[in-house]
Amino acid sequence: MLDHNPVPLQAVILYSTLRAESIRDLLLHHYDLDHSLECIFFCRGVSDTYFVSAAGERFAMKVFRASWRSEEAILGELAAIRHVGSKGVDVAMPVPRRDGKWVCSIRAPEGVRKAVLFRWADGRAPKYTDDAQARRYGALIANLHIAGDDLPPSSARPRLDASYLFQVPVAKVLAHVANKPAIARDLQRLIERTGERLQRAAPDLHWGFCHGDVWSNNARLHGDRLVLFDFDFCGAGWQVFDLASYRWHARFENQENSAWPPFIESYLQVRPAAADSLKFVGLFMILKHLWTTAHFVGRLPETGAYFLSDEYLENTVPFCERIEAELIDG
Repeated sequence: MLDHNPVPLQAVILYSTLRAESIRDLLLHHYDLDHSLECIFFCRGVSDTYFVSAAGERFAMKVFRASWRSEEAILGELAAIRHVGSKGVDVAMPVPRRDGKWVCSIRAPEGVRKAVLFRWADGRAPKYTDDAQARRYGALIANLHIAGDDLPPSSARPRLDASYLFQVPVAKVLAHVANKPAIARDLQRLIERTGERLQRAAPDLHWGFCHGDVWSNNARLHGDRLVLFDFDFCGAGWQVFDLASYRWHARFENQENSAWPPFIESYLQVRPAAADSLKFVGLFMILKHLWTTAHFVGRLPETGAYFLSDEYLENTVPFCERIEAELIDG
């Protein structure tokens, strides 16, 4: 029934979906692309991605959320991608605008959204169940870490340190479960144990450039070429987090036994010096789980409460405790 006497309300938009036709107009205005250009809304993840095709070339137009990142942070990400790409690492490279700039601005209902055009990564996501594909991915991440060793420090990219990976995320999760006493109690105990382990481990952890979200769907295999993309969470940090991210995702998909051994064997063949860090992978899988849960919590105003189920929250501590039981330090 239509309300003929609505209560006056100032609507606040959290997240808008931009029409593909508007993105097409933006692309034609800023880039030297053929006017036969086709643009479709492809997917919504951390950012919105539009698939772009023009004169036989394929691109991905990434549109960041208005509340997500500053232009300085985006430029820091792009600088890192160009750096590792220049070292021969297969990554989806950004495409400059006609005027040489890298970032577009879009005035959306919720505020200004930034957008960047990338080369499209053809192919399919590498399978956790395919030994050769897992090996290829392990070698790619090792080469990424090596290529980032001489990346100049930048305040524009986040530091994947204890604050970013642990302290801020767990505070967010604890606040979210405050009305669930049993979960909050067990989670607090897990956090205390994990914090103590991280403090002991920190002096022995290798610091360097990290992708920040290594899993199968952030890469594409096409023939013999595996391309890495989605550097939204990249920055300087403990590189074991990238290894733990891959293993965590594989475990979450119940494919750890097939994916992890070839991945890490291949990684160590390229970067044998990282062998000492392997004893910390389990600890960082716990950090990854808590960090991911906090990420889900942070997006609830946009995705809706249904996105983070009670079942997931109830399983958070048991999931991490199963990893704890395997830790080398007990």
